[in-house]
Amino acid sequence: MSLRVAFAVLGDPHIRASGGPSSETPKDSEDRNKALVQKIKEKHKNEDYSFVAICGDLMDRARTKEDDLFNKIWWEEGFSCQSFQKGETPLLCEGIGNHDTDWQQLSKANYPKKYLIPHNLQRLAVNALSNHTNKKISFTISNQSDNPLKSCNNLHYSWSCASADSSERVHFIMLNKFPGEGRGRIGGRKINNIGEFNIFSNDQDRRNSDPDNALIFLRERLKAIGTNEPIFLFHHYGFHFIDEKILNKHWNKEERKEYLGSIKDYNISGIFYGHLHTTKHEVITLPGTNKRVPAICIGNALEGEFLSCVFNSKSDAYSLSITQQKLDFKSNNVTHPKIKVFDGAIGLPEPNPQNGIYVYTLQYPL
Repeated sequence: MSLRVAFAVLGDPHIRASGGPSSETPKDSEDRNKALVQKIKEKHKNEDYSFVAICGDLMDRARTKEDDLFNKIWWEEGFSCQSFQKGETPLLCEGIGNHDTDWQQLSKANYPKKYLIPHNLQRLAVNALSNHTNKKISFTISNQSDNPLKSCNNLHYSWSCASADSSERVHFIMLNKFPGEGRGRIGGRKINNIGEFNIFSNDQDRRNSDPDNALIFLRERLKAIGTNEPIFLFHHYGFHFIDEKILNKHWNKEERKEYLGSIKDYNISGIFYGHLHTTKHEVITLPGTNKRVPAICIGNALEGEFLSCVFNSKSDAYSLSITQQKLDFKSNNVTHPKIKVFDGAIGLPEPNPQNGIYVYTLQYPL
């Protein structure tokens, strides 16, 4: 039996509360986010998305109004469990980034505790259901897995989509800020002399970048899934930054090496991440192997960018198609430009444009 799973993935919507200070977020970010939600709903009518994944920086400065505003636009009015179970929309699968915790202690905002964890508990409720796309979908969160991880605070989660007879299955894992080791807590603590706070970290040198044991959760899930079935990973920080020194403050080289070493024995079919506010791609060779994995920085939602992806599987042969979507907020029109390659990197196979639409088609193994 065949399996088709379509999904949208984006990053950095940076909801900004009205009147709030920002050095980078447009004042009309609320309107832009609403327009993006509506456009994804329109695309869903044709593409039949199973879920919408967001790789962090849901809001601009993690104020209470921004917590509530993001939840209202993207969950309550967007892609909630309730609308998903009714067959009306895909399901939102969001992860947090460095902007999504109260890093300046300006309010009592706490998106992970207030919304993300409750959303995860709601997502567990869809486990026994087949969704409107006639596929089975099931969720696992970090404290509900085979070996409960009390240190993960129910933040990290994974889900799978399977054919009706369960003969074909694909897995997705949301790792929030980045897949590293580290244990934190929910609360606020001053970490340097400029008044910034980190709600998870016990590391004095990190700016709001504790991974809360995401790598431990990832290893556990990979072991449970096994080495055969395809797996896609989502997190906020990626493998590049404008300044390597800055990236190392968030997610250092040793941690990135340990991450890639942890996934090298499994069927990792793609890595999606945000943070850079650009859409670029490369193919990574996992250490000590000849396995090639596409790693894609997913763009800037505030510029109307998201990726539309379709996974197809039948009898152990599978593929992924990726098309960049760029919404013009003034005209409400969408274009499908070519995705840039990271400088000096090996890129995805060149697409064949049709009528100005660039579709990247990956046949596995790469």
